[in-house]
Amino acid sequence: MVDGGWHANAWSDSYCAPLLRDDRVLNAFHTYEPYEATSSPKINRKPQLRYPGAQAWLGRNKVTWNQAVMHRFLAGPFDWATAKAVPANPMVTGELGCVWKWVDFDACLEDVLSTLDGYGGH
Repeated sequence: MVDGGWHANAWSDSYCAPLLRDDRVLNAFHTYEPYEATSSPKINRKPQLRYPGAQAWLGRNKVTWNQAVMHRFLAGPFDWATAKAVPANPMVTGELGCVWKWVDFDACLEDVLSTLDGYGGH
């Protein structure tokens, strides 16, 4: 399993070393977005940020996180794969998630998983 730099986030594939052309290689990335809402250090804020609706960073822009934004964020690795002629099958979300005590963990993870399913990745 090979992942990109920048903590292997979903946009890090654009920072990868040259593509390894080998059927045994899985291309991995991580997602914990929107990090301002999902991260352990920030989960204890009162009130918690909500999903959908959390105002948090996406690159250099602060956006309102929802299913469409999640889809746009997770498009990065699959756009990279398409540009490199890599099928979706070896694209793996090696880590994903959020703190289980977040009030909206189920809604956020449902959007992550349905987006990944839509791309045909793992």
